[in-house]
Amino acid sequence: MRTQKDELTRYKELVKSINTGIMMTRMPGDEFKSRPMTTCRVDDNGDLWFFTDEFSEKISDISKDSLVYVNYADPSKKTFVVLSGTASINTDEELKKKYWNPSLKAWFPKGLDDTRLALIKVEPIEVEYWSGHSNKIVILFRMISSIISRPTANKAYNKVSI
Repeated sequence: MRTQKDELTRYKELVKSINTGIMMTRMPGDEFKSRPMTTCRVDDNGDLWFFTDEFSEKISDISKDSLVYVNYADPSKKTFVVLSGTASINTDEELKKKYWNPSLKAWFPKGLDDTRLALIKVEPIEVEYWSGHSNKIVILFRMISSIISRPTANKAYNKVSI
């Protein structure tokens, strides 16, 4: 039987292998906006990190409502990850250096010298993933952050539906 740590590891592997997710934020008037985002890091806690422009529309959306949804899909491998989480904005220069990848220059030509460069951190609340050719298996875990024993999170649980 798979443990919660195994599930966290599998989730991180799937996100890393797909890498580009669709992030959905809530806009004013309860409308939603989706956009592709390249994942620059999945940390040990399972938190997702993305680079962005500090003055972008998504930052404005997150500052008003921190609940976001991120979806990853690789239909060729029948692999899908769907998560909801709490987003926050981070402008720490050391973290930007730590998470920077030269391939990001396509979006940020000035690189780390770009004064508008910021990070979005998404702490997952609920994660579902489907992996492999058996689409009957759905693995769900809530409050993934509590697997790493964050004090504010509720007790995590696994549920496997067949």
